[in-house]
Amino acid sequence: MKKIYLVSVVFIVSILFFACTPQKQVAYQPTTPQPSVPSNNSLGQEIDVPCVYESMDDEEYFRELGTATSVNMQSARTAALQAAKDMIFQKLGGYVEGLSESYSRTVAGQSAQEKVQRLMEADMNQVVQQYVNNAMKTCEKMYDKGANGYTSFIAIQIPVKKMVEKMADVLSADEELQIEFNREQFRKYAEEKQKKMLENQKNNGR
Repeated sequence: MKKIYLVSVVFIVSILFFACTPQKQVAYQPTTPQPSVPSNNSLGQEIDVPCVYESMDDEEYFRELGTATSVNMQSARTAALQAAKDMIFQKLGGYVEGLSESYSRTVAGQSAQEKVQRLMEADMNQVVQQYVNNAMKTCEKMYDKGANGYTSFIAIQIPVKKMVEKMADVLSADEELQIEFNREQFRKYAEEKQKKMLENQKNNGR
């Protein structure tokens, strides 16, 4: 009985000894996060494009953005402006084609539609070119890239209503069209075409 009592005492003392002994503190080793490696499907890092907000179309203006890089500052500026003009002229090419097709289908007979549409597009593109040549700048940014030269961003705009009215003036005076030109109907088609363009841009995230 004494033996069992002695073993019990030794066991309890051992427990108390280990409980009272300070435990060795293990230093916290923070783990360094490993940089994530982009997958092949990654879109990359998003960047803010200068003048992009000043190059968006709305109900009053057609707009576009041009950019260019050159070792010469003035060359970069000239090239960016020309790039903006080229892009807005190309965009308005679809506008002119759709507008002339819709209007000629309404006012011309089936046999004459192709000719009327072709003549309308020639007149309208001439007006577009005049407005593109005199387009107003809405934003201009220049960046010095050191040994890589200069990068220029230029946004331009063209007033929609003024351009449409000028088109109507030219078309109504063109006797070769051989149609009775309806200015109000032409304006209506122009507004519908512009509205579709804005909707398409919105759907495409532009």
